[in-house]
Amino acid sequence: MAQEAKKGGWLNTGGLAAIGACAAALCMTEWPSAAVANPVIVTFSVSGSVDTLPLSIDKHGRIAGYYTVSGGADHGFLRKANGAIATIDVPGATDTTATTINDDGRIAGFWADANGTHGFVRKPNGAIVTFDAGQPGGETYPTGINRNGEIAGYIAYFNNQPVDGFVRTAAGGITTFDPPGYTVTFAQAINRAGAITGRYEDNNGADHGFIRHSGGAFTLFDPVGSALTFVNGIDRSGDAAGYYFDGSSTHGFVRMHGSGAISVFDPPGLFETHVQGVDDSGRIVGYSFATPDEARGFVRKPNGSFAVFDAPGADATYAQSISNGSVTGYYLDSSGAHGFLRTP
Repeated sequence: MAQEAKKGGWLNTGGLAAIGACAAALCMTEWPSAAVANPVIVTFSVSGSVDTLPLSIDKHGRIAGYYTVSGGADHGFLRKANGAIATIDVPGATDTTATTINDDGRIAGFWADANGTHGFVRKPNGAIVTFDAGQPGGETYPTGINRNGEIAGYIAYFNNQPVDGFVRTAAGGITTFDPPGYTVTFAQAINRAGAITGRYEDNNGADHGFIRHSGGAFTLFDPVGSALTFVNGIDRSGDAAGYYFDGSSTHGFVRMHGSGAISVFDPPGLFETHVQGVDDSGRIVGYSFATPDEARGFVRKPNGSFAVFDAPGADATYAQSISNGSVTGYYLDSSGAHGFLRTP
């Protein structure tokens, strides 16, 4: 997670109205050249927030994320398709972060209190169920939820203890896991079939990609030349998307489920590519850099063409999630971080 949102080591980075909303023609570039529609970007911030950071979008255009207020506390939010924003706070929490939303409007995330960090799932009717995925002392970080309500994430322990992946069924049953022979696992996404992807660390601290299939078997992989591999999304067919570090820069990749073939990419003219997700049609979203301080969002279509874009007024744009072709994320300007919605 991501966006990039940073909480407890997590990467990949009621009724409040949106403010600062605007619509603008998208500043974009397409490769190769083609006749395309003009996408629209709407920007928004939660009223009274210092920073607004969307992290996930569903096929209906509902957005989940979190915002910060003066004093540093974090609150989750749901932005509905009509633009209305509702705050999400787990009762008793000092901080709440909504990380992922499914197409039924179920939201998962994590919350903190004096005893540590815990998971939650918010039902479409607003009811919240909390849970801990690991042993006492573990901190629970949900990162993905599929259409069946299954949640993937990881459990972090202190004092050099392992980091375990987990999957929680819609009924509340929890299974923890690691690839055979390894003890540090960060699950990042789960598809409708229950396949989970993410990264694991080897004994030297290097990161590698994995897919945990619905039956529990693992596939481990790296792009050729990778020193570090980060996987952040998996589509309904099992294609996994992420980025890797080759020793000098980061590049995007997609691994095809059927063949295992891996295609690597960077948007033309940009560098330091960070892939944040993929939708069920195989469109990949993330950001790359034009200069060391100027991040630009991108969408990579299944045919390999790119749309590169900036939120209106942005100094830097960090695209985080895509569903049904619509993209959310956040951008930075002189006043802080703000959310955006890009519709095709």
